[in-house]
Amino acid sequence: MPITILCAADLWGSKVNYELQFPTMPTSADLQQKVENVFAPEHAARRPADVPPTQGFDIDRMQTFDERAQQWVDLLTPAQLQDYSQVYLFQKENEFHKEVQSKIPPPVPAPITRALALASTPKMTSPDAYSSVTQMAPPPQPPTYATVTQPRTVEYAATGFTPGLATAPAAAAIEGRTIPFVEKQRMVFDEMDSKKTRVAELEDFRAIFARLRIDYPTVTPQELFAKADANADNLISYDEWKAFTELYPTLLDSLYFRTKDFHTDASQQQSIEISKMRLDELRSKEKEARMASMQSQAESAGQEQKLASQIASAQEAQLREKDAKTVLEAAHDDTERGREELRSRIIEQNQQKDKERQKQVELMESSRNVEVVQRKLQTQETEQAKAEEVLLEMERRVAEQRREVERNHGAVDKIRGELASAQGAEHLANIVLGEAQKDTQTCNDRVAMAEAEVTARQEREREATACHRESQNDTARQLAKRDMEERELQNLKEKESQKLVLEDEAVRSVEEQEKLTQTMEHENMELNVNRRQVEEEERPLLEQELKLREMRDALEENEARLRTDHRTFHSTHGRGGTAADTTASPLRASPTRAASRSPYTSGIIGTPGNSSTLPRPIITQPVVPAYLPSSSPVSAYPGYEAAPALSMIPPPRGMSPAGNRGL
Repeated sequence: MPITILCAADLWGSKVNYELQFPTMPTSADLQQKVENVFAPEHAARRPADVPPTQGFDIDRMQTFDERAQQWVDLLTPAQLQDYSQVYLFQKENEFHKEVQSKIPPPVPAPITRALALASTPKMTSPDAYSSVTQMAPPPQPPTYATVTQPRTVEYAATGFTPGLATAPAAAAIEGRTIPFVEKQRMVFDEMDSKKTRVAELEDFRAIFARLRIDYPTVTPQELFAKADANADNLISYDEWKAFTELYPTLLDSLYFRTKDFHTDASQQQSIEISKMRLDELRSKEKEARMASMQSQAESAGQEQKLASQIASAQEAQLREKDAKTVLEAAHDDTERGREELRSRIIEQNQQKDKERQKQVELMESSRNVEVVQRKLQTQETEQAKAEEVLLEMERRVAEQRREVERNHGAVDKIRGELASAQGAEHLANIVLGEAQKDTQTCNDRVAMAEAEVTARQEREREATACHRESQNDTARQLAKRDMEERELQNLKEKESQKLVLEDEAVRSVEEQEKLTQTMEHENMELNVNRRQVEEEERPLLEQELKLREMRDALEENEARLRTDHRTFHSTHGRGGTAADTTASPLRASPTRAASRSPYTSGIIGTPGNSSTLPRPIITQPVVPAYLPSSSPVSAYPGYEAAPALSMIPPPRGMSPAGNRGL
């Protein structure tokens, strides 16, 4: 099921939002890789003039919008994504880039970049072959020479590599048409013209022969350069190059195909190096993921220890709370007992006060009795004084008065006895009152002591209450810490599982990249082995072409000598031939002497510009190569001998016996 992910980023102060398509839910590596492929070219295209090119698109982190939580969260695993999820890409901030908060624009389809187009080309070994290489970095810029994507042999087909292309030859190869001969001349000349001066120097000639591993046992590149340098100015112009390659079409084919293979191999090598760099990067990420996973496991283990310690602390706090509660209950009971004792002391005090009040009442009653008796005594003494006065005055009534006095004395004594009794009762009442006051004081002291004890017990109860409240608070804090540690442990466990998932993804990516790199190296090795094999098979063909060219040059010299002898013979014997007689000769003019009779104007084998054929032989075919049609006209001429050894020369590379190069 296709998946669409909306990815937004800030490109030089402007927000962009692209729709990225995936065949299935992408992994973190696939998402980051495709994001870099899409945003890196846009980032480079929009780069201001005052920013150095080294300032690339560097992702720091990614966030996605959580619909349930209605907030942005860090993107850690693909499980957080779903179809049409919105992702924002944060770049590393520096002096050239600062994240600016602004509205994210509506999503638009992602631009089709060259890297994505190359990633979609068919692959040879598997659907994923070389895709990560072509997607990781843009391919190199095309050189000035022109190459084609049509493979040299079937083993080179559909490798997924893209060397530099020239539009016309590439279109011809894609449409299945043959590359024109002149295009091969131009492309090889452009490859040889390293300085782009439209001429080739000897060093350029040597360099391309050395680079393409073309060597002759009997001739050096300098000698071939001299053959091509018609005007001997130590430079080969394009016209000279065309004339030279018309004489050496097999060499041109070899240069052309070896150049294509060389750049294909270079492109493969570059892709392999990029793949290895990607592999090193993935291995580094795998190591980082493993270290992060180990660190997460260590953090989880440490958090578990902290949680166990916090659980123990919470249990200790609960035990302390329980002990404090026990102490509080004991203090409360002790306070209640003190209060009961205080109440009993207060009751006893009140009873003693009642007794004291009774004693005071009795004392007051005794005091009143004493006062009454004293008043009686005073009255009696007054009467006694009157009686004595009467006694003094009335001598005659002495006896009567004496008796009266005696009676008064008896009454006084009686009253005095009553007074003594009242005073004794008063004294006893004072003693009892003192004892009652002492008992009252003792009761007061006991009440004060009981009040002090109650106060102390209340203070201890308050302290126990405060201690119990503190224990409750401490227990609540410890339980809250325990819950927090449990939540932190749960978060660490989730992060640990996410790190394990990332580690597994990194391991899988490394394994896939290793397989991809090995496949690329194997295909490159097969390409090089095939190249070596083709080059070895091609070597005798090049040597035979060189020998054939030398024989052709010798035949041209013989032809020129025979023509001279022919004219001299006719002049000497008076048989001067006309122009018609000369042209009627079975010998034809050399192409160097008659430009209109160029080997490519007509021929037995092919048509002009057909890269599938060799040029027509210089003479009317005294030698019949094995690959020529049986209907080719051959005329014998006196003085020429056939060269049977040349009849075994194999056809040029890729040419069928019928004279058509196979694709």
